[in-house]
Order: sequence, then structure tokens, then C-alpha cells
Amino acid sequence: MGKLFSNCLILFCLPFASQGIKAGLAYPDPPGGWTYTFNGDAAAFGTGAFDALDGTWNRSNGSSEWDGSRVGPVIDVTTNKPGGASAFTEGDPASPGSSVTYLRIQDTGNPSQYGFAAPSNRKLQFVHDMTAEGPTDTFLDDGFTITFRARIPTPSKTTNALDNLYPNGESGSGPQPYPAGGDGYLIADNANGLFNPRQAAVGKLGFSLVTSNDTLGGLNATPRANFQGLQVNGLNGTTPVNTIDFNEAPAQFLPLDPTEWNEFWIVAQKDNSGLGTHVLLVYTNGSASAQIFHVTAASSGGESGGGGPNHIEMGMSQTAQMGCADVDFLAYKFEAVFPPGAGGLPPEISNVSPLPPPPGNLFFPAANGVSFTASSFGSSTIPTAGVVLVLNGTNVSGSLNITGPNTNLTVTYKGLADNTIYTGRITVTDSGGQSATFPLQFDTFTEPSALIIEAEDYNYGSGQFTDNPAPGIYAGFTGMPEVDFHDVTPSTLGDYRTSDAVDTLLSTDTVRNATDFEVSSVEQGEWLNYTHTFPFLPSAANYSVYLRYASQVAQQVRLDLVTGDRTKPNQATSFLGTFPATNSGVAHTYARLIDAFGNPLTATLAGVQTLRLTAPEASVNLQLNYLVLVGVGNGTNPPVVGFASPGPNSTNLLPDAPIQIAIVNRDSFVAPASISFQFDGTDVTSAATITSTATGASITYQPPSALTLNSTHTNRLFFSDNNAARTFTNQWTFTVANLPVLAAAWATAPGSGLTNGFNVQIHWHNGGQDLLFPNNATRAEDQVGNLLKDADTGLPYVNDAAGPNGDGTYSETNVINYSNDGTDRGSFPGDQPFPYIDPGTPNHIAMVVTANLELSAGLHRFGVRRDDGFKLVAGPDFTRAGATLVLGDFEPGGESPTATTEFDFMVQTNGLYPFRLVFFQNSGPCDIEWYSIDRLTGVAALINNPTNSTSVKAYRARTAPITNLRIVNPQLTGGNITFSFATVAGHSYYIDYQDVITDTWQLQTGTGVSGDGTIKAFSTPTNAAATRFYRVRAQ
Repeated sequence: MGKLFSNCLILFCLPFASQGIKAGLAYPDPPGGWTYTFNGDAAAFGTGAFDALDGTWNRSNGSSEWDGSRVGPVIDVTTNKPGGASAFTEGDPASPGSSVTYLRIQDTGNPSQYGFAAPSNRKLQFVHDMTAEGPTDTFLDDGFTITFRARIPTPSKTTNALDNLYPNGESGSGPQPYPAGGDGYLIADNANGLFNPRQAAVGKLGFSLVTSNDTLGGLNATPRANFQGLQVNGLNGTTPVNTIDFNEAPAQFLPLDPTEWNEFWIVAQKDNSGLGTHVLLVYTNGSASAQIFHVTAASSGGESGGGGPNHIEMGMSQTAQMGCADVDFLAYKFEAVFPPGAGGLPPEISNVSPLPPPPGNLFFPAANGVSFTASSFGSSTIPTAGVVLVLNGTNVSGSLNITGPNTNLTVTYKGLADNTIYTGRITVTDSGGQSATFPLQFDTFTEPSALIIEAEDYNYGSGQFTDNPAPGIYAGFTGMPEVDFHDVTPSTLGDYRTSDAVDTLLSTDTVRNATDFEVSSVEQGEWLNYTHTFPFLPSAANYSVYLRYASQVAQQVRLDLVTGDRTKPNQATSFLGTFPATNSGVAHTYARLIDAFGNPLTATLAGVQTLRLTAPEASVNLQLNYLVLVGVGNGTNPPVVGFASPGPNSTNLLPDAPIQIAIVNRDSFVAPASISFQFDGTDVTSAATITSTATGASITYQPPSALTLNSTHTNRLFFSDNNAARTFTNQWTFTVANLPVLAAAWATAPGSGLTNGFNVQIHWHNGGQDLLFPNNATRAEDQVGNLLKDADTGLPYVNDAAGPNGDGTYSETNVINYSNDGTDRGSFPGDQPFPYIDPGTPNHIAMVVTANLELSAGLHRFGVRRDDGFKLVAGPDFTRAGATLVLGDFEPGGESPTATTEFDFMVQTNGLYPFRLVFFQNSGPCDIEWYSIDRLTGVAALINNPTNSTSVKAYRARTAPITNLRIVNPQLTGGNITFSFATVAGHSYYIDYQDVITDTWQLQTGTGVSGDGTIKAFSTPTNAAATRFYRVRAQ
């Protein structure tokens, strides 16, 4: 990183921007030229004002730590720091025989954590003030055109230097080679991409090049981009907001190879469609066809660098993220101009009804139909054939009513049906071939003909209920735990039914004209009961069932019929179906009740019936809003396999788990005597338990021995319905879970534990920016190991929890059950404050717990309840290098409420095994519990609980295993036979002999030799026998 020394004389030699400078290669300049052009051939350091690069950019701002280094030469701690900015020249693949001069900007991560003093190029941001160029304060709304040619460099496609990476919070792994596939940059921190124009009247857009492996926080942080191309702001409503970055709103991008030179021409203007704040027309590499994006601008004021609010940013401003980009040129103009042949603006779709989510898309009256206005620009018109409406995969354009002039059409469609969920798209193409699209998502449920059950209106008072309740009427009702609901934690969150442990949240997904709540912070195994009188609707006994929800991961939610006494605990249930929740993020959507093979199911309900919603997989990543039951007529639908564990193509069956199947009756009923079940081609019907249920039949089969991990098997089920002539066959395969296995070689003998308890080291640094402490285990390991360094001092962060030993170490003789202030927060009472940490809301905690746990051979289930994250590993020892087998982990990336992660693993033999638990927190309240679960009873117990005889015991040390026990250097010396052997502390060693190999071994030494880790010598006179055999044994 050689320094770029510059002074005023150099700056005067730089070419200033002007309209006479040509920018593009694939596109000609617009009439009148560009307002400003940066040609990528200048990288001056400047004095810190607006005199960097070509003399018009500020590099001294809150989002830049460029020290003047250039990319390339040998790295030195003081003079050549990683990363920086350089102007390079090399051959241009787009124009063989010619060259391209460009600006390379490389942010290698956080070199300050690797011994480089600040500033250390951990973020690079350049700001160009637009004030003198005369933009309006609404220039992004009024029409703005930007062009740039850029790429993500890769070692195989550049002849110039690239530096290694210095990932933030991962210094323990050392510098990493620059990726062969390049290192792009995700939009983060309020529309901060590679190029970011910002208008004074609020609104910032980001444009960035991304590779599929890019992450927000370093090499090991998650999630990864899993896409590549040009990323733009996300879509999150019609008002500027800052939640439009990667992992905050669905990613919007133009797929292309970002490692090649790509030239972009982008037109931005106000979005009048009702989708976003701005619409973008993105043209690439000479094409006259645009990719259209509706985006939401960030509300951030951006980084003005001391200049005006109208400005443009270029660079990589996030500390935790890494990236490298080459910029051939950048230019812009304060009006909407189009490349030759593009034909101007596409048609505009406006006045759409129903409105896009969240307003107007729920319980939309089918009689209102779909309506919208389609307008053209310039000389273009819109032919009626250019208006297309597709609903639920069907083109209904032939039924459209289109009126008005061909430049401003009014379109209506009246073919909607009641009680239907619709997804669709409007497409309008003008006479010039320009197209615009508008997505549709709405439902036409109507309360007179559909039953709505609010998720927060579960039973109260041990099975009591109210039919057709008014909104909010359940607010004062108290439910009975384990009768009306099951909740993992006794505490409650929210403002609805606050006397119950069920957590609620004010919902933004409103159905009725009343304050609406939803059930939130749902955890694994929690359930809720709902009793109503059916048929609730006139002449309805069969119902299609829908769940309105939001989920941050793909998971299933189960629907059962309570067949036992709903007023008492331990209620019997019968399966009805599952709702396949997709990863919808924060957006709400519907899931329909389905069978085991993904086919829609109906529920037959009559009289007073109790439904149960269960979340078997949730972990504070599911919100439940309401159920919709729509009456359907009777038909001839036969019974189906509603539930199967394992399901088709599943990969998570535990090796000793039973196979469980539920047949669900529909218009006809299963004949239990007809059921036949085969497992891997063998008829095992006689070994299975087959039971009639209120909703059909259940089949349970327990294989006689544990199934092999990662093995594949086939289930085959035959049955008939009450129409004996109809027989049904279902066949599916599944794979047994590939669980982690603790190797027998890692174990020491049962009873070899020394000193009960845990070894703990804690590190707390309450100061510093949160983004410098990413929520992952690598950061925590580095922080505890003094490898995470302060950018300002170049030294490890001070440990505010050093304790009496000065390094945060201590011995825990009880259990791991901590919270920041000693308040009970998890599943177990008796929380203790984290040692040496002040109560309140401390920030940036990292903790490592090590212990040898005594385990029996077989399957085990552990759990960790945590806020924020953890990683549990095992290995031959519990050092960071030795314990590498991951048993369970949770790395939230951002803040996470307290929640549980449970996981299974296999132990090969009885003994003591080394474990390493890593805990980390970024900010706010925090807590952790480490426990085991009895896999037969489901009862949980904290590890090393002295008051629980079934608790897994933990030991700070163990008797070292005996390895490589052998006799060395045997000799006959002076009538004596001598040899040596190595010892291990905690063991006794005995020498035996025999004169004939088939004889019984005889003890040579009367007492054992105590092992102490040293080499022991043995000597004894020879005897008259010509041959004598010796052995050493330890115990």
C-alpha cells in the first residue's frame, strides 16, 4: 500500500469535470453532454476537503478512513496498509488493442484488528457536492440519469494488484486470500452501495455490484447474497424509509456477471404507481431495452462531507463489509434522458385497485373487480392488445373493459370470485415496444361467508370461548396454561391479554377497522386452542382453511382437532393438516392447509369443535395473525395421507424415531382394517400400531433397531375407503438425519472427571460502535482471545470484565444460567448475573465455556437458550483449534430476542467428552442457558445441575487418556533387563511377565508405578529362562 503523496501542484494538473468530457463506450453522450463526469483516471489523496480523486471529491468524512494508501505493494504495518484507492491502466477486453484507465477502490475489511493503526482503510467513502451544478432539491423525483462503467475485479481478469482480505471480527483466522470470484459490495446502512445519489428533499438511491458470496460482516458471517449482478434499493412502500437494504427488504437486482466490465445507463424518477417512491429504468451494455425496478428511497441524509444535501457518494462505507470495485467512469445529468433507440419512458400504470400490500389487499370485495389506468408518454400510444392481466396463472385479458383515449386508458375487470386468494400481474406495452408491469396480491374473503379466527383470541378460562367475537373482546380474558395454550416462557410481551404468557404484537396486517394484534415470538412446540360452534356458516360442514402469518424461515405449522376434554390438561388430538409457511420476511401472506404431499385439504367440522395450532419448528421467527375457514360443498374426495413423519424427501428423521402417519377422512372415510404398511419392501403391518381416530386413522411403526445415519428408506402405504372398491397407494422415500458424531477416540473413561464445573472466560467491552462487534462466534472467539483490536489504538479492546484474574477467567461450579441483570428470562429459574459485568444493558459481551461432559453411548439432545447467539462445538479437546465439530449454533447477524435452539447428536461410547460453548451479544439485554433434554420424557435439565440426579455432569478437567502405551529402548545391561515407558498423570502402571507366551501373566512389581507425565525406567535381573516376555499395563 504505497502512499499517494499529493500537493496543490498535483491537484492543479488534474482535469476538472466539464461537459466536454465524453463518458460512455456502449452509449453516446446525451444531447448537451453530462452535467458531471468522473473519468476514473485520478486518485489524488487531497487535503481532506473537496479536492480528492479528480479534485472534486471529499474523502474526509464520517464514513471514510482512507489514509492515502494505494492498492498493491508489499504490506507494512506503518507505511503500506491494506486496501485504498489507485488509478490503474490495463488492456480493455471490450476494445482489443486499446487500454482502460480506471479507479480501483478496495476495502479489505478491518485491518486495524490485525495490528494496523487507524486510519487503516477499513471503510472508503468519497462524496461529490452537487450544489454548484444547480440541481433541484427533488432532482431524483423530477428525473435523473446516471451512467457508469464498473466491475468487480478478479485475479484472472486483471493485471493489476489486489490485496488480501482482513475480515472484521475474524482476525483469529488471519488474512485471507482475495477471492477468485471477486469481492463485491451489498447495499447496507441506508442505501449505501458503490454509487449513491441523494436529494435534499429526502431520498437516497444505492447502486452496487454484488457477487454471490458477499456478506455484510466478513467471510464467515451470514447470510450470503446468493445472487450476483447490479443491486438496487429494495421495495418497502411509498415513503422513504431506511429499511430497504440487503436482508431488510427482498433483494432487487439485475442478473449479470459483475466481474466483467458492465456499462449502465439508469434513469430515475418519481414512482406514481403506488408501489414505491421511485422507478428505475436500467439499460446495460448498449441495449435499448430497460429492466424496470420500483424501489423505495432511503430516508437517510447520507454523508455530505461538509457539503450540500444534494450530493453523490462513491465507495464502500461499512466497516464490517469488504469489497473491491473498478470504476472506468461515472457521469450524471439532472433530467430523464434515454439512450438512442430506447423510446423514452415506458407506460405508467396508476390508480390500481386493489392497492398493493399492506393497504387494500385484504378482504377486498370481489364485486369491485380490478381497475387501473394505463398512460403513455411522448408520441407513444397503447393498443388494447398491449394491456394484459394475468390472475392466478390465467390470462383474463379477453374479459377486460377498456375505455378512454389510447394514451390514457381506463381498464376494469369484473370476474373476481368470493373467498379467493389472488396473485397476478398487469402488463402494459406501448406502440414503441416499451412495457411496464404491476404486481397484484389480494384476497376476496368476506366475513358473511367465511369464518375468521384471530390468533390472539385463543380459549380462556379452561376451554371457554365466544362465537363470532367482536374485535378485542378477548383482551380481558385469561387463559389456562397447558389447557388453553402452551407457552415456553412464563413472561409475556405485548399489550393484549397481558396476564397470559402468550406473546402478542400490534399487527400492521389489519383486517378489520379496529386495533389488531397477532401472536408473536412463537417458539418451538407452542400451541393455542380455538373452540367454535360449527357449522358456523349456513349449510357448511367442510371448510378450506387458510393461515395468515409472517415467517422469517420456511417452516410448518400444524392444525389438529382436539378430541379430548378441552377443559383439562393432556388433551388428545387428531391431525387435520399442515400449513407450509414460506420465508416471507416481515411481510404477511397466506398458507393453505395441505396434506403430506402438498395437496389442498379440507376440514370437516360439525358442532362445538376445538382446533389447535402448533408450531413444531418455530424459534422467535413466526407471527400468527388469523385463520380463515371458507365453507365448501360436499364432494367425492377420498381420504388422504394428511401427515407423515418422515415426510416425502425429508432428511431429518432421527435414527431411533418412530414412523408416524395420519390418514385424514374427507368426503369418504378410511377403512382401518384395509390399512397395510411396508417398510423398505417388507410388510410390517403386524408390527405397526394402527388406530382409528376422530379424523381418520393413525399408523405408528417403530423399526426394531436404530436406522443408520444418512441412510435412505422407502415407506409404502395401502388403504381403502368405505367404498371398498377404491384402494389407494402412497409411496415415498426419506433419508435419516446425518447427525454429528462424537468420536470414541475423544473420550476418556467414565468416572475420569476431575473438579466438577466449567472453565469460563468472559470479555466485555461496553464502548465502541456496535458494527465493530458482529454477532457471530468468530468475533466472540477473537474478542476473548484478545485478537479483536481497537481501530483507534491498534490494541485489543479493553476487557471491562477482567475480574480478579485480569483476563475474565473464572470457575463456574454450578450451572450456565445467566442474564445481564439476574432476572429470570429463559426456561429455568435462578438466573445469575454475568460475572464482572455491570447490570443494566451492557454491550459487546463474549464468553467461552469449556467442560468435559460425562455422556452415555447413543443419541443425545441438548439445548441452548440465548440472547443473542451461540455456538456449541466438541472435539478431542476443548481448545479453539481442537473443538471443531459443530453440534448447534445460532448466529443472528443483528439483534435477536431470547430464544431456544435444540439439537441432537450421537455419542459412540460411554465416557467424558470435551465441549466448548461460545456465547456472544451485541447490545441490549442478554441471557444464556445450557441444558440437556431427556429424549424419552422431554424433560429438560441444566447441565451440571447439582440438585437434579439426571443432569449431565460437567468437569473442568479429566484424567488424560492413555495413548501410545508402549515399551521403549529395551536392553540387556550387566545382567539386568531394562526398558522405559511413558506415563500419564492419574494412572497407575504395572509390569507383568511370562516365560511362555501361553502362560498366565505374572505381576513383576508388587505395587503400581504412579504416572505423572514423565518417562519411567524399569530394571530387573535376568533369570535362568532363555526367553521372558514383559508387558506394561495401566489403569
